[in-house]
Amino acid sequence: MRAALRALPVLTLMLRATVAAQPTASMAVEEADAYVRSVYAAERSDQYGAAATVYLGLLERAGTGLDARESEILDRHIRQLAPVVPPAIWRQWGLAEGTAGAGTRAVRWWNRQDGLPASPSNERLEEHLLRVARASRDFAADEPRGYDDRGEVYVRLGEPDRTTQVRLDPGLRAFGLRQRSPVGRLPDNEYWLYDRLGPAVQFVFTRASRRGPFQLTGGLDLLPRSLRRASRGLRGDDESEAFLAVMEDIYGQLALRSPVYGAVYDAVSREVGTSNPGDLAFRTLGDAQAADVAAEELRREVTPASASSLNLDAGPLDASARWARFLNDDGTTRLEVAWATAPRGLRLPRSVRASAPRELDSLLVSASAVVFDAGDERQASDHDHDRVEVDGTATGVLEVPLASASRLALQWQARADATGPLLLLGTLQPEARLAPLRATALEMSDLRPLSGFAFDGATVAEAYAAAALPADGRLAIYAEVYGLTLDADGRHEYTVEYRVVGADGTRGAASALTVTGRGETARETVEVDIARWLGRAVTVEVAIRDEVRDGEVRRSVSFEAR
Repeated sequence: MRAALRALPVLTLMLRATVAAQPTASMAVEEADAYVRSVYAAERSDQYGAAATVYLGLLERAGTGLDARESEILDRHIRQLAPVVPPAIWRQWGLAEGTAGAGTRAVRWWNRQDGLPASPSNERLEEHLLRVARASRDFAADEPRGYDDRGEVYVRLGEPDRTTQVRLDPGLRAFGLRQRSPVGRLPDNEYWLYDRLGPAVQFVFTRASRRGPFQLTGGLDLLPRSLRRASRGLRGDDESEAFLAVMEDIYGQLALRSPVYGAVYDAVSREVGTSNPGDLAFRTLGDAQAADVAAEELRREVTPASASSLNLDAGPLDASARWARFLNDDGTTRLEVAWATAPRGLRLPRSVRASAPRELDSLLVSASAVVFDAGDERQASDHDHDRVEVDGTATGVLEVPLASASRLALQWQARADATGPLLLLGTLQPEARLAPLRATALEMSDLRPLSGFAFDGATVAEAYAAAALPADGRLAIYAEVYGLTLDADGRHEYTVEYRVVGADGTRGAASALTVTGRGETARETVEVDIARWLGRAVTVEVAIRDEVRDGEVRRSVSFEAR
């Protein structure tokens, strides 16, 4: 991290923050701001979680009618947040305009950014606040957000993978402009590259004065000031040759690190000495202007609004899951999540093996399911832990109560042991919310696919979690139906019907079976003929019709193409 340009008044903030012994989300605006800034400026990691909670409470007050001083404080936090939010979402919030409810929407968005939903902390939010504190320290500028353009990029994307400065070859200083002015020095500059995000994600920063802020600019802004002025109207071969020599030197350094600037360098280096200097300089200037525009457009197109640096050393853990809701005897709903790692999903990538113990033959695999309510507050969770051979397969079923419309988040991770570094990580956070089942009407559970059985029933079936149809062609669908009507003899009667429908709308033949029995609840397992559908994307539809009261419920489950 670069030397501080202007340190935050950490001591003052820390003294003010001590007023509240127990920080809460409802702290006064100035007090909350001081506490958050002091914790992250001093990097007191033991208080990151508490400070993040206070920050969310502060953010939630946007659009609630604050006084001038409070609005100024909140405006700084909003300016620091704006670059990390996708523009379309930012416009929907109306946060900058102080629209009522904007703060609440922003808080819910932050809750959704948690990359490790099974952990008690929101690591991505804490990372953002730490980046803001470091940007305010290392890239400080007299601007409303508190830092210059380097700080904004740092808050968005974190530490660059490579940084350098473009320096002029000392030999070029022998050139003279109009035979009396030296070429001059290049402006202060920094060149940042984010290789992990792609070759186009690179930034050139320059500043106009030694004490001014760094601004995001382009390659042409690296020209010495005297030569930049002259480039607007180059006169004579000496002036043009000086311009071309400096352009070749600057763009040669840029092209070594990013292909974005390669075309300009190639054009200059090929033609220097073979073309009229004035004509070549004019063409080169146009090429450089076009390259700067193209580089900016491409960077905007491929660069995410923000990128986390958390768990960059962990390899991907490929796993799949299917979930289904069931009613308990007391009328409450439980959510069962069947999960499985993909074949070879526990293989360690070469980049991860270096941090793993030698001769590692097994991994501690953890699976977690968490449900969040409509306000994205954590409601319940369940966890599986098992030791599995490297390159093996882990499976399991997680179960959580579902008390209200909730969002499901799943997380898998693998370590050599409970305290070792994270080696593999996978998450899944479906967009759709899951509501509890109805306990006072005819109702059906979600459909649970089953596999691993023989059609003669000799083998016990198990929950099937994969996205595509099982390759062996053996599939069954399990469902429960609740609230069946009983006849005068205390018996129920229902018809269960299923049909397979292809992604192109092709419908298979329907199969139906009428069942009688006792009790208001029934459990049904239907073997499905999928031989003709293997490898294709299909949906299995199941309908259960109450023949006593003439009611019907339907569910479906879909499979991707293999």
